[in-house]
Amino acid sequence: MADHEEEHVPLYAGFGKGLVQDLKNKLPWYASDIRDGFSSKAVITVLYLFWGALANAVAFGALLGENTEGYMGATETLLATAVLGMLYPLLCGQPL
Repeated sequence: MADHEEEHVPLYAGFGKGLVQDLKNKLPWYASDIRDGFSSKAVITVLYLFWGALANAVAFGALLGENTEGYMGATETLLATAVLGMLYPLLCGQPL
C-alpha cells in the first residue's frame, strides 16, 4: 500500500465560507461564462425552455384557477415558477 496524504476537511467552517471560497475560485471564468451565454445556441435553448415553462404555467394556472375559485391562477403560477426558478440555482451551490 502506498502512503498518501489525506486532506483535512473541517466538519464546520462557518456559515457560507464554502460558498465564498467557491466564488473566489471561479471568479476568473465568470466573464467568459456570461459571454458564452449570449451565443445563438444558448439563446435558442433559453427561449425554447421559456416557452415550454410558460405553456405549462398557463395551462396548470387555468386549472388551478377553476379549482381554487380564483385564489390561485395563471399569474400566481407564473410568479412562483419565476421566483423558484431563480432561487434554486442560487441555493444549489451551497452543500446542505
